[in-house]
Amino acid sequence: MEFPTLSSAIDTIKTVAKGVKELADLQENIQNRQQAMELFNSIISVQHDVILLQSALASVQSTLNTLTAENKQLIAWGEDKKRYELCELSSGIFVYRNAQAHQRPGEPVHYLCVNCYKDNVKSILQSNGYIGVERVFCCHACNSSVKFRHPDDQNKFSVITTGQRTDFSAF
Repeated sequence: MEFPTLSSAIDTIKTVAKGVKELADLQENIQNRQQAMELFNSIISVQHDVILLQSALASVQSTLNTLTAENKQLIAWGEDKKRYELCELSSGIFVYRNAQAHQRPGEPVHYLCVNCYKDNVKSILQSNGYIGVERVFCCHACNSSVKFRHPDDQNKFSVITTGQRTDFSAF
């Protein structure tokens, strides 16, 4: 039987030590890779959160732009609204009319729909013909209509007589 020599025992110990070191290095490398993967996953999560925040920011900016535009329109309408006054055209028939004191040069007298006016919408009532001697004005924004005898129409209608008696109280 042969006994190992001291030099071969030392070589074996060196080989085992080298293997243990390689194994330790390998384990450290595996731990580094695991840490790298955890870091990579964290980066991906942060990128996802950044994308969500960018989307939310774009939505907020869009809403801000819309509200800013609406605010400008309301401010302009608030100034324009001062030019109109509520008037009763006939019993119970109300419209907003451009006040003569605020009438712009060349601007005709016109009427605004009361319903739309209170909703901050400037909708000019449009003439839509006659029913008898009353002119019908329609609002194309809310589909409401008003009927009244327009001041410009006072001379357009006259009473037609047939020459027959209209007083029948004696019968």
